[in-house]
Amino acid sequence: MIQDILPLLDGWSYSILGKTTPFIVPRGTEKVIEESKKPGWIVTAICTLDNPDATFIVTGYDPYRGYIENAVTPRTLKDGGALYPNPFGLWVSRYDDTEKKYTIAFTPDDWLPFTTGYKIAIRAPMNSDVIVYRYDHVLILIYDREAFIRSLREVLGTR
Repeated sequence: MIQDILPLLDGWSYSILGKTTPFIVPRGTEKVIEESKKPGWIVTAICTLDNPDATFIVTGYDPYRGYIENAVTPRTLKDGGALYPNPFGLWVSRYDDTEKKYTIAFTPDDWLPFTTGYKIAIRAPMNSDVIVYRYDHVLILIYDREAFIRSLREVLGTR
């Protein structure tokens, strides 16, 4: 896996983000929280919302199929039994109707690769606004593709 040799490679960096200032997504709209046009991997993304019917959207680009959207709500994850980390990665780590706090975690066993970009967004239901309390992510971004590929070939001995 790339995780094993990544420290030996050039042209990449971590992108660690923590947005802690709450914001509102108006009813029936979608707001992009974060996006990138560089290739890389999503290591983890976590978002805390006030609405169990808000949709958490992870969109990546597959060179063969185009943009692929993975969309889930805290309620569908809970109803489906995704209450613990799983290999696919999407689960609800907090489902609290008393405090109205719902946390969706994307923590896949294998990082989610993207070639020409990705985005994370929240879609509010048609009948209510959504408060996003917090969003965090860890990404690996390839900022110099040529240096990355050159160093990968050196490490693998395939110049």
